[in-house]
Amino acid sequence: MSIFYPRSTSALLTQALKDYPVVVVTGPRQAGKSTFLKTALAGWPMVSLEDLDLREFAQRDARAFLKRYPPPLIIDEAQRVPDLVRTIIGAGAEWRGFHIYAGSQALSADAIIAMQAQTLALVAELTEAIGVPPPHVNLGGGFGIPYFPGDTPLDIAAVGAALGDAL
Repeated sequence: MSIFYPRSTSALLTQALKDYPVVVVTGPRQAGKSTFLKTALAGWPMVSLEDLDLREFAQRDARAFLKRYPPPLIIDEAQRVPDLVRTIIGAGAEWRGFHIYAGSQALSADAIIAMQAQTLALVAELTEAIGVPPPHVNLGGGFGIPYFPGDTPLDIAAVGAALGDAL
């Protein structure tokens, strides 16, 4: 049984949904995005494009898919159907870019560097697939503070150097 830890980004998500009709939550695999959304947006329907039938339907006719599943809606694995994202943007969604939620209280520079590299690769892949460059990419934070005895401070210089090299 997994334990859900409340995220401080719940308030950010709630505010973003007040300001924008479409909000995309993306990040590395198995980071808890779907669980976060199901918890933060309890009561909202969710469709997963991991389901082959749903994915084929969305690929075949993105507009019909969006009519069958009207807002409010959580679409999990939306990156699997780039035309669906293009259709949403084409329908007037204001494309603001990516805000990445990748974790919190991370003290391992290697883990943050790996996450940032994976995230930048995902952003590049999605940008190429949808054909619309993001105006902004926010890699979030997640930088930890050594609270407990034995905690080692994060080597922020190493993280910055690696990110600079990646960009």
